[in-house]
Amino acid sequence: MSFTTGDVDIKIKNIRIENEKNVTPKDIVNEASEIYKKMKKADYRITDYERADEFTAKMRSEHKEFAQSYPIVLRYICQMQEYSAKALQKYLTAIAVKPWKSKVEYIESQCDYVVTLYKEKHPRWHVKDIANLRANISKLLKTEDEKFTEIAEKTQKEVDRDDEEYKKKRKNELINFYRKYGTETSLMNLRVESNVEGGDTIVLTGCNESTESTGCNESSETKKYSITADDLLS
Repeated sequence: MSFTTGDVDIKIKNIRIENEKNVTPKDIVNEASEIYKKMKKADYRITDYERADEFTAKMRSEHKEFAQSYPIVLRYICQMQEYSAKALQKYLTAIAVKPWKSKVEYIESQCDYVVTLYKEKHPRWHVKDIANLRANISKLLKTEDEKFTEIAEKTQKEVDRDDEEYKKKRKNELINFYRKYGTETSLMNLRVESNVEGGDTIVLTGCNESTESTGCNESSETKKYSITADDLLS
């Protein structure tokens, strides 16, 4: 059975080893064993990738902290249907002694778990098999991280672009609003008050021709217009 997985959901930048609660290695192993029991009860074939993905998503929701701290363990339980309490205990002991401190060390740590699991499942393991396994897992995880980084950067650029376009659109809507109410934009100060019940009130502090030279101030005439999105877009 292959000990590699094609799941590309791993997000190395968001992984953390710290637990929000003061849990012991025994607690972690017990939780992993519980997930494994749920997987066995779910009774789906290892080749049923759709069911495996659905179950993985469900476990990530039900065991959020575990999924964030030990994603490789969760993936092997849910997608490869492979688990060993002894292997997990050995892995936890190892990272307690030498915790990872960088992305490179994190990837190597994930490889360590897979190798430890393989050795536990295959007592007569061969050095060459272990070397190949580690190389394959390392390559896979690095590829996933690069893919995630690429997607994350692309998404951020799209968000930034959409935000800038929204600001431009909002500015044009407000200018149109001024014109709709027959007010020169150069003679008005603006703020928007959000209402608890929904909607916004645009507050215009107005200056007329006679006060333009001295500028608008707190004593200037204030007008409030309750508007909707339809008002702005009309």
